[in-house]
Amino acid sequence: MLTLKDFNKNILTAFSLRGLSAFLIFLLHQQISIKLGSTGSGIFGVMASIQALSVVFSSLGYNESIVKYIAQSYANKDTYSTSLIIKTSRLKTYPLAIISTLFVFCYLYWTHSFLGLPIQISLIIFPSVYIEQNSAILRGVGFFQMSWILLGIITPSLMLVVLLVSNTLLSETINLYLIFNWLVMFLSFFLVKKKLL
Repeated sequence: MLTLKDFNKNILTAFSLRGLSAFLIFLLHQQISIKLGSTGSGIFGVMASIQALSVVFSSLGYNESIVKYIAQSYANKDTYSTSLIIKTSRLKTYPLAIISTLFVFCYLYWTHSFLGLPIQISLIIFPSVYIEQNSAILRGVGFFQMSWILLGIITPSLMLVVLLVSNTLLSETINLYLIFNWLVMFLSFFLVKKKLL
């Protein structure tokens, strides 16, 4: 049974991890503006907006529901309901993530925005939606710390290391950002699979 001490510890951990995430993202954008200038800042700002909008559009509120209903079914050791919730949410949200990707690509391509980068920029959507959803699943099964680490610590940390130790071009930096997001997506897949088995 959860005690008040455990509850306070969980709150402190969540606060610390979310605070660290916000600080890392701030440092990342600061380094992007220093190393890549206003063009780099603008492109990464657009990518952050696309990530946020696509997650909201694609998730349809499922991420919040996932936490609640998976927590209930997982606590009752009802693996059938847990897997049904996950399957249903994936069937509803992934087509929207694909539609978002195609829409963003077409918009950037036809408006000639960030010429040469529409594919890279639009490819950030699917891993963002997947990571958000798997983070919600992990929170539902009580794996809070890893949920917040996946959401906002791994990718900014890796990007900061790259920006601080090397002089990458803008296109290389965007490609690395994509690679890191896709790697975190696969990591989230394995964590969910391991936690639910």
